[in-house]
Amino acid sequence: MAETNAGDDDLSDLFRAWRAEWAAAAREHAFWRDDPESTFVEFAGDGAVISRGNAQGEAEIARVTDVTELGFVLRGQKDVVLRLPQSEVLRANVWLPKAKPATLRQALHFELERLSPVDPGQLYFDFVAVGRDKATNRVELALRIVRRAVVDEALRLCHGAGLAVSGVAFAGEARMADAEQFPVDKPAYYRFLWRKWNLAALGGLALLLAFAALLAWYGRNQAAQDQLTDQILVEQRRAAIVSRIQDDIAKTQTRIAFASHQKQAPLFVATLSELARLMPDGTWLNEIEINGARVHIRGYSHGAADLIALIDRDPLFANAQFGAPLIRNPTGNVEQFDMLFDLKGKK
Repeated sequence: MAETNAGDDDLSDLFRAWRAEWAAAAREHAFWRDDPESTFVEFAGDGAVISRGNAQGEAEIARVTDVTELGFVLRGQKDVVLRLPQSEVLRANVWLPKAKPATLRQALHFELERLSPVDPGQLYFDFVAVGRDKATNRVELALRIVRRAVVDEALRLCHGAGLAVSGVAFAGEARMADAEQFPVDKPAYYRFLWRKWNLAALGGLALLLAFAALLAWYGRNQAAQDQLTDQILVEQRRAAIVSRIQDDIAKTQTRIAFASHQKQAPLFVATLSELARLMPDGTWLNEIEINGARVHIRGYSHGAADLIALIDRDPLFANAQFGAPLIRNPTGNVEQFDMLFDLKGKK
């Protein structure tokens, strides 16, 4: 027994020493705070301003009066961040019922028709939640809207100079544009992410490797270690495949929903707003479809069985019924529901 305890003590001492060294390195590099330095290009007239820096500060390094000189000035530099001037960015704040980002983006396409004289199809935009009214279950969204022609032309100039755009920034703002909504060169974007997170990734990898080594040393069982490693790799591949499928499904659903409901913008927003007001705490929607006067919703609730009566009592809705049996999740004490109802006065 004494020999076993001595082995446990050695293992604990080794782990504590490694953890102390890793924490010291993390404090020295502060990888969770620092942003990687980037080269920013901002076009103005026939020229461009070139800066170098990050969120902690930056400095102008060159100006060119002719954009054809950009490639010569930045020779040896491949990745840049395209920065748009304040004058090209339309900002607006809107209130919408709280929902998933994909649903909010769908509703915002309708709002763009009201906010901008330009066809929404000719705009790039992103948004972030900046406030919430719990009483009405609504969120305040801050939008940044730019004409596609402005961004695409700047992107063309960068490509013409042999540069790759790793991100889009806005003058006077630290928050970059959403890379899923604004055009960027994906390889350059992934290189930017690697420069931003490589120390954290390597630290996490070191942590995983250290645990694997300690387990192998403690258990003296190489076969068990190989089996565990293989299982982790399989699960990572499965998780990556599932994540890609979920992303593709979400994007496809958003495009289909937008195309089919673009002409029903006022009805969609009004119905979504009324449902957000009507739904009790502990209830949230995953999907809403409107086909003429028929509404189809899916979601989760702590009291799904009570929703029929709530919707039938509402002056805007009628004929509520479940489209499928309730599915209870015992671990979260919630029920998944699938419900259909009519809009009064609609045909």
